[in-house]
Amino acid sequence: CIPIKKMRYKGEYAPSDLLCPRHHVWVPARTALPRLLSQSPTHHCAVLFQPEGGADSMSSDSDNANPKGEDTGSVLENMHLQLSGRQFGIRDLAPDGQTYLTPILQTFLQHAGPVASVDCIIDLG
Repeated sequence: CIPIKKMRYKGEYAPSDLLCPRHHVWVPARTALPRLLSQSPTHHCAVLFQPEGGADSMSSDSDNANPKGEDTGSVLENMHLQLSGRQFGIRDLAPDGQTYLTPILQTFLQHAGPVASVDCIIDLG
């Protein structure tokens, strides 16, 4: 059973694959879901592909390092947000909105890494 409501219907079709956010490789759902649930049961963001010759995790691999050497604030400013179909950045929010969202985005950044964090659109709806 797939606990992620939006993904549940995909599990009913075979073959089902999930895209690894780190390696951009499609992984069979049977293999990917247990890794996803064990590595990130709350945020559902985890490395799904196991490269040959080593362990890989979202927070400890050197691939997860910021390739441009930007600090966390710079990465947060480059993250793409979406609400009600409108895309924006954190700087487009009022100070109260920035204060509220910053710790949430920092947690996402910690789990997904800087590359995936700026390559995706985070739907706030």
